[in-house]
Amino acid sequence: MSPNDTAKRKKNASALIIKCMISPPSSQANNVAVDLGFFSGDGKQQCRNFAPRSRANSERIFEAELQRLKARALLVCGAPDSKTQAQSLLDQALATARSQHARSLELRAAKDLAALWIGQGRRDDALAFLAPIHAWFTEGFDTHDLKEAKVLLDQLQS
Repeated sequence: MSPNDTAKRKKNASALIIKCMISPPSSQANNVAVDLGFFSGDGKQQCRNFAPRSRANSERIFEAELQRLKARALLVCGAPDSKTQAQSLLDQALATARSQHARSLELRAAKDLAALWIGQGRRDDALAFLAPIHAWFTEGFDTHDLKEAKVLLDQLQS
């Protein structure tokens, strides 16, 4: 990969993180961009260190979202084992969201995991996994997350 490609991937991943951050900001949410190395330092090493920091400062409210964002950033950066690492992070994000009864965060992680599986040719698994999670929701169908999930489900069902 050329230095130009690497710079473009970092810029895209940085934009992704900024786009996906949730409000209100917390020190944990603000640290994700630093931890992913988009402001300074070795990105790969700092990327590995974000989870211990969130546990150390006890700000666990955004933990599932940060795990999901890290998975997305790894996929954008395209490291050799990024799909395996992303799968593991998305599994962690799902477990965290479920333990916190955070349905919206669970939907986000499920949506990303389904997209990963689609890329791996596991369309049936993605549909079977995402459909029941989407079905939990009885309102809010005009929100971005539910609209994206619906588009993904429609693609899987066609």
